[in-house]
Amino acid sequence: MEQTAKKYSKQWLAACVAVAVCTAFIWGNSVLPASGSSQESQQVMAWLSPLLDAFRIPGEIRHTLVRKLAHMSEFGLLGMLWSSVLFRDAAGRALANRVCMTGVLCLVTALLDETIQLFSPGRGSLISDVWIDFAGACLGILAAMVIRQLRIATKIRKRK
Repeated sequence: MEQTAKKYSKQWLAACVAVAVCTAFIWGNSVLPASGSSQESQQVMAWLSPLLDAFRIPGEIRHTLVRKLAHMSEFGLLGMLWSSVLFRDAAGRALANRVCMTGVLCLVTALLDETIQLFSPGRGSLISDVWIDFAGACLGILAAMVIRQLRIATKIRKRK
């Protein structure tokens, strides 16, 4: 029993560290000046170019699409990571409260992210980016809930 508790506490600690690293990555990107941020986007666009070509995405919207999908992806991961920290051993009303708390923490992170950009040279803050970030976080939380339910269902099937 004590072995299981240690295993869970190590997993929980690892999840907390992952949340901190992901948040630092997000905010670190927000500190970049506009030129640095644009350069990173160009590198990602070059890497994704074959995929964008395959879907016949016009050149004029590629940059915006890549940047917005990057926002959603970062916050999707953050939502999943916060879920792994907060959902542990929760059920019923407690789980619903933790889902809400996860969303609030991701929303606060998005608000701070856009605030940081106000102080980065050549950057600005957009309320639409907060909504995109939050939508990504919600998708990440939803994915974490689906994975959680699949694990529970698998455990139940194994017992039978």
